[in-house]
Amino acid sequence: MAAKRAAVDEVRGRLDLIQAEQRARAQRSDVPSRIDLVTALALAAHGSQDYLEARERVWLAALAVTGERHRWRTRYGLGGSAEVARNDDGSSIAAGADGSISQSLEAGGSLLLSIATDVLRDLTGSPLRTARTLLASELVVPLARGSGRLVALEPLRQAQFNLLYELREFARFQQAFTIDIATRFYRTLQLRDIWRNETRTYESLQALVEEQADKASSGRLPDFQVDQARQELLLADDRRARALASYEASIEQLLLAMGLPITDAVELDDAALDELREAGPLPAPFPLERALATAAVRRLDLATSRDRERDACRHVAVARDALRMGLDLRVGAGLTTENDQPFDLADAAFDSLLGLDVDLPLERTDERNELVRRLVAARGARRDRERLGDAIDVEVRQTWRDLAEAARSITLQRESLRLAERRVESTELLLEQGTATIRDRLDAENARVASANALTRALVDHVLVRLEAERATGILVVDEDAAWQWSPAATEAPPAGPASEPLEPGAVVEEGRLPGSEVVVRPVVGSAEPVAGGGLSSTATSNPRGPDIVLPDDASSSAAFGAPPTGGKEPSR
Repeated sequence: MAAKRAAVDEVRGRLDLIQAEQRARAQRSDVPSRIDLVTALALAAHGSQDYLEARERVWLAALAVTGERHRWRTRYGLGGSAEVARNDDGSSIAAGADGSISQSLEAGGSLLLSIATDVLRDLTGSPLRTARTLLASELVVPLARGSGRLVALEPLRQAQFNLLYELREFARFQQAFTIDIATRFYRTLQLRDIWRNETRTYESLQALVEEQADKASSGRLPDFQVDQARQELLLADDRRARALASYEASIEQLLLAMGLPITDAVELDDAALDELREAGPLPAPFPLERALATAAVRRLDLATSRDRERDACRHVAVARDALRMGLDLRVGAGLTTENDQPFDLADAAFDSLLGLDVDLPLERTDERNELVRRLVAARGARRDRERLGDAIDVEVRQTWRDLAEAARSITLQRESLRLAERRVESTELLLEQGTATIRDRLDAENARVASANALTRALVDHVLVRLEAERATGILVVDEDAAWQWSPAATEAPPAGPASEPLEPGAVVEEGRLPGSEVVVRPVVGSAEPVAGGGLSSTATSNPRGPDIVLPDDASSSAAFGAPPTGGKEPSR
């Protein structure tokens, strides 16, 4: 797994399961009383159950690779047996031992070497009844169906690609996890700020009611205006209570997502929200056109979609191979010793074997149906890649619009809050002078709290949309503690896209027309293929979204779908 990580630079941190589990348990017993944004991200990365499960999915994919790789290693077997039997003729003891060495061949077939010794001895009467040794070897080589590296190595090749896909998914999970925890943290701060604003409004209205009640008692103010203020005070109290309940529920959900025990002793640091108030809106990392081009080569899910399209092409070729005639060459040889001389190989009997196993393709309905399914899946994989590319374009465009709107909203809400505060000040003076009503003062107070809450929401929306913009373009960089670094506005060309891992030297199907198939696979952006000497070569195409799978309607593919071959007559049935 460590070797495969070289193909996915976006993966951060260690993937050790035991260390991660121990760290998660340790921090549950030592919850800090005050948590800032950086601490919240680190605690979540160390203690989140979702994070632990994401690591486990990568490990399971790596285990599948070791299982497939084991099939191509030399396998040894050693065993034995012994028993004592008693009947009317007397007692006897039987013993045997056997060993084997087997090796699967990359071109198809297998090699087996085996040795076995059997001994049967009478405990009464004749001391030795049977004792012999068998030494045998057999080589099976497919000459037609199942021959070649394409078919033989496909399970290993696919398992290694699946590990690559899981690593990419883990990297995408890390990015999404950072955004999720940051969203929960900022939204919790936003709810607390709303609660504070509502509390401030409640206290201001409470003072206003007390002041105007004295005027009403002395006859200088009608009672209905004081009742208006009291009614607004009750509504403000209700909003304050609701805001506090929402804040408490949000912080509990945040602790749950971080993998921490639910406790009332945790307080969030306001520094992150204060920084948003002091800083101006962040610019977009790229112009829109460059963002679209960057996403086409940097998005890990699009790279996986391109590779799955290539997987589907190989599966078509493997399924087509199953339609061929079965023709296996078997070569064997063996030695058998005399019954009473188990280790005398000089006088052993030698036998050899040379044969052909033939399976004529007279009935291939199941194999034909499987080929059709693979052809349909290949076309579906192409559509999935195209659909994902279009969806990514829409996502990037929408995030860029949201980013511009969020930056514009911050400017508007700041001005709105400034005007609302001036309105409160002016209505207070006019109310003292008797030229304004309490209704004017109440409306001004409601406008101020609404503007303050709207500004907080705009600030939080902007930073979260900026994070989404970097994730949408595939340039979001996070570390092992889930913290991120803002990408500076770039003017250079988009960075190179994620590579498709070469797996085993020579084990990946060469680009071009697959053997025995009409499926044409073209190189994809950022793909890495083995070259002479075991190195890697990068390829690129003019299409930033990846290759086009060509499945022409020729005789073989058309017949597979039950249609007449192009340019020919319908085949006889």
